[in-house]
Amino acid sequence: RGETVTPVGVALGVSVFAVAFAVQIPVLVAFVWSVARGERKRRRGVDWVIHWWAWCSMRLCGYVPELVGREHLEGLDNVLLLPNHTSFLDILTLSGFIRKPMKYVSKKSILKIPIIGWSMKLAGHVPLQTDSRRSQLKTFKDTVQSLKDGNSVITFPEGGRSTDGRLTSFKRGPFKMALRAQVPIVPVSICGLAQWYPKGTLLPLAVPQGVRIVVHPPIDTSDPGVTEGELCERAHAIVNSALPDYQRGPSMVRS
Repeated sequence: RGETVTPVGVALGVSVFAVAFAVQIPVLVAFVWSVARGERKRRRGVDWVIHWWAWCSMRLCGYVPELVGREHLEGLDNVLLLPNHTSFLDILTLSGFIRKPMKYVSKKSILKIPIIGWSMKLAGHVPLQTDSRRSQLKTFKDTVQSLKDGNSVITFPEGGRSTDGRLTSFKRGPFKMALRAQVPIVPVSICGLAQWYPKGTLLPLAVPQGVRIVVHPPIDTSDPGVTEGELCERAHAIVNSALPDYQRGPSMVRS
């Protein structure tokens, strides 16, 4: 599995890097433009360039997922989006087909990837550091600050990619972030993508077909009595409810 390479997978990989290379100057221009306008903390221009980069690279290969629930993001400024995580294509799928400026909490190693990582750094994405308690606390503080600065942020509450595509339990950290920043939580279900790019494969096996992205209604975090545990169980159940049977995981609700 780890050495599986197909012509389509190579084409997808080349498409991503080719378009990423092509947008380096627009990304830099958008960064300078954002800073000049006093938007260093948001950098909306860079976010939109990255959106079109992801959209173009996926469309060039014929990949277009179905997006359901786009209306649930209308009228919302900054939110914390919490999707399930099954493949390396999750980020490109969300960036390319959800038309909203967003930052990611992304592994520090991804931000070091040439071309792709450079753009993510200029956009102000939050590096995920797990090597020590101090670095984890910095990631937490940086994410909360990004939300307070008015950014929408995506983080994967499972803490990593599922090994078999099934939903696993959620960590409580993202829900503490939402409560600290006082922003709504938007659960997102990524359906049917894992089978096209399962964990352990070098590149996608084929152009994904039948992929469905479900954006659920926002969960309010302003109730002073709500806890991160309650939010965690509720969001997990919501994401799980829209997944196909072969992706559903066990409930987190304690009996």
